[in-house]
Amino acid sequence: MPHKRSSTRVREPRRAAQPMHRARRGFTVTELAIVLVVAGSLLGMAYPRMREATGAAALRSAKQEVMASLTQARAAAVEQGRRSVLTRSGNTLQVTVESNGAQTAVGGALDLYGLHAVSLDATVNSIAFDPRGYAIGLGGVEVIRLTRGALRDSVCVTRAGRLATVECGL
Repeated sequence: MPHKRSSTRVREPRRAAQPMHRARRGFTVTELAIVLVVAGSLLGMAYPRMREATGAAALRSAKQEVMASLTQARAAAVEQGRRSVLTRSGNTLQVTVESNGAQTAVGGALDLYGLHAVSLDATVNSIAFDPRGYAIGLGGVEVIRLTRGALRDSVCVTRAGRLATVECGL
């Protein structure tokens, strides 16, 4: 008996209906443009305040470095029992100590414009301290003014060698 084909068909399981569109990956150009516009607007609003805060921080840092240089000059005079001088040349500060009639540098020169973009101005170009720590040769209170753009601050040195920063006189 010859083998007869069966008329029954084996049905394959039905697949779930597939959507017409594939699942979307990524973003459209419109969505990216909206995100860029919003981010740009936020940065545009924040930039002036960030720049102002950066300038104020740089001015504070420069002021602290001026005070540190003055303190270093005074301390060098007292520690070594010799006259020391803080010299301002433009926007650069240098501390020196007298040694056998010559000035010897204590540390390196400090360029405040190069470091913080801060300009210095003072009525005298040097402040000397005697071995007791008193500022010598000052007529009264010496004011060192610091400027960065529209921002201003100052440090004052009294004849007693003391530093003042509050209500110092801009």
